[in-house]
Amino acid sequence: MAGKTAFIDLSKKKVKLEDSRNYVRLIGGRGTGAYLLFHFLEPKIKPFDPANIVVISPGRLVGTACPEANRTNVSSKSPITEGIGYSNVGGFFGYRLKCAGIDNLIIYGESEKPAYLLITKDTIEIRDAPYLWGLTTTETLRYLRKELGSDISVMTIGPAGENLVFASAIIVDEGNAAGGCGIASVLGSKKLKAISAYGDEEIQVAHPEVFSKLREEIIGRIEKSSFAKTHKNLGSFGRVLPRFQKLSMLPVRNYEDDVWDEDKLNKLLDALKYRVDMKGCPLCHMPCMNVLEIHEGKHTGTRCVGLQANAGYGFGPRFDIDDPSVIIKANALCNELGLDIDNAATIISWIFELYNKGLISREEVDGLELTWGCGDALLEMLRKLAYREGIGDILAMGFKQATLLIDRGSGYYAMQVKNQGIIDSVRTAVAWGFGHFTSIRGARHLDGSPTTEARDYTPDQSLKLFGVATASLQTVYEGKARLVFWFENFKAVTDALGICYFATYWGNALELLGPDDYAKLYYAVTGEEITSSELLLIGRKIREYEKAFNTIHANFTRTDDMPPPRVFVEEVKSGKLKGLKIDRKKYDEMLSEYYNLHGWDENTGLQKRETLLELGLQDIVSKLEKYGKLK
Repeated sequence: MAGKTAFIDLSKKKVKLEDSRNYVRLIGGRGTGAYLLFHFLEPKIKPFDPANIVVISPGRLVGTACPEANRTNVSSKSPITEGIGYSNVGGFFGYRLKCAGIDNLIIYGESEKPAYLLITKDTIEIRDAPYLWGLTTTETLRYLRKELGSDISVMTIGPAGENLVFASAIIVDEGNAAGGCGIASVLGSKKLKAISAYGDEEIQVAHPEVFSKLREEIIGRIEKSSFAKTHKNLGSFGRVLPRFQKLSMLPVRNYEDDVWDEDKLNKLLDALKYRVDMKGCPLCHMPCMNVLEIHEGKHTGTRCVGLQANAGYGFGPRFDIDDPSVIIKANALCNELGLDIDNAATIISWIFELYNKGLISREEVDGLELTWGCGDALLEMLRKLAYREGIGDILAMGFKQATLLIDRGSGYYAMQVKNQGIIDSVRTAVAWGFGHFTSIRGARHLDGSPTTEARDYTPDQSLKLFGVATASLQTVYEGKARLVFWFENFKAVTDALGICYFATYWGNALELLGPDDYAKLYYAVTGEEITSSELLLIGRKIREYEKAFNTIHANFTRTDDMPPPRVFVEEVKSGKLKGLKIDRKKYDEMLSEYYNLHGWDENTGLQKRETLLELGLQDIVSKLEKYGKLK
């Protein structure tokens, strides 16, 4: 560990440093966030109350020279779901924070004026900064680097977070986004514009020789990996979109279909012609952040860092837009304004569909022509959303409130779970979709959704790796509850360690990092012996804390793990899976199996006393008992 956990009281402008051994739980990172939120917050505390906390925890391996260990977890009570909120982000922030001697930031209170934090090896300062309020994320980054030095890493919110928009995101440095859950808006409610960090004292590992050999072996494996080579060459944008098209896994015109026009897709893929560089995070050996610059047409001067797959299909087929300059501009706007791509794209495509179906008039959308394929309208809607202008003010409230305000049957077309938008196609790959619906924070594919249905693993390989033979069988229900259960636990421990998910089994299970690698790295860094099974069990325990938080704070039950009704009703309209829809009976059976794997009550989804005691989680039992939420 780096050594210290910082408690930052914005109301009193006080900082208290304590020994991290008292606070690092469940490995670190996401595990620490889940544990602290569960113990520090009671349900009477609302997301925008000063008493709500934001926990910023780089993973346990971050700050060492461990390959691909560069991820930071940000946790808080979510204003979108009222339940657990967390987001995992790359960039240099976590590395700089750990190298400054800080394992965790626990932020609470509310600053009287807009402020930012300055964190170095010797000091943590809370500085008033009203001059930063209203700036874009890039403007904030440039200002702070000019003032503090070019090597500083900056985590900042944009206008969307300042305006408490549900679809807000925290941006780290340039283009790394901590999206989903609206935690940027929690920081906005606290008037904390930015956090800057600089440290350069790398954390020493327990077994340097073992670690060095492991490091060399892992880097060599990544460099030989065909998946990593493709990923470095194309990024997730160029790698995923053609594959998803082939598998009928692209969301088209909000959710009208799952296969797009081939010519439009090929035109959109030309976005990579604007690439001038590829950026990675510290200790990354498979960089994926496209750096794109447009020097022609109406979007001349646009610079975008990112353009991952979700931006590609979130702004492309989802809006029937095939102009690559538009999706680059849309991604750049989200970076600048501090918007979460997934929630922004899904709620705006929802209003587009309502417009195209005649359920909302042109006057009600501020005179915009929201026809499919209209890039100018998409870009203007992103701006309106961030600044809460006109129709943007309604959308900024989130799906549940927006559907109630608009009414007219509009809720049927809202592709959301737990009030978070579903950016992906979810009816043509069973486990991929199921992971979205059961996501503990709602509708995010970076929770339990496996990528195996887009891979070509044999039944024997699948059985050996994941305990099911059907991992690559896209439309088969058998084994998929267990597959999602496995990936949930694996992702939780990945986030606790701070390893980039692309470099793991989620990327390619035959070539990249898995549980056995994690156990070896953990021993080399910490000196503590642990097995891969024990690590996955810790991942499961992290999920139990998050589940209990949701039950107590958001009153989630089995109903909240159900898909939008639309996926049971409407069939895929084109392509090789034409006519497919989710089978309601099979889905219910899969959900019951999933609850039984967790040891939860299959009728309500509530946690059981016997399961929690078996896992040694008496503290969860006591708190669930207190609120009458235990089976």
